[in-house]
Amino acid sequence: MAALELIGPDGTTTTIRRGDPDLPGAAIHLGLLGIVTRVTVDVQPAYRMRQDLYGPIPWDTFTASAAQVFAAGYSVCAYTLFGDTVSEVLVKSRVPDGADDVEVPTSLLGAPRLPGSPR
Repeated sequence: MAALELIGPDGTTTTIRRGDPDLPGAAIHLGLLGIVTRVTVDVQPAYRMRQDLYGPIPWDTFTASAAQVFAAGYSVCAYTLFGDTVSEVLVKSRVPDGADDVEVPTSLLGAPRLPGSPR
């Protein structure tokens, strides 16, 4: 995201742009900062992705290695049923231009790659 414009609770309009240390938090503010009136996004040409599913991962392992988990791919989502484990971790990887695929690990923090993953 390049910029976010919003109207605050006092009625003032604010624009938060790339480079502003508040932009990452503002991007996920869930309405707490006000009403979003304009979003400026960066556009990229088409590209290929693959996604792999891993799990389950015990919560203590997941939280101790959260930075490693979220660095595992281009986009990472974690799902839970609020038990003793993170049920599934979905890792999306960007396939480089001209490549057929990208190498991914067979496990993540000891959790196997689950059925439904490409390989």
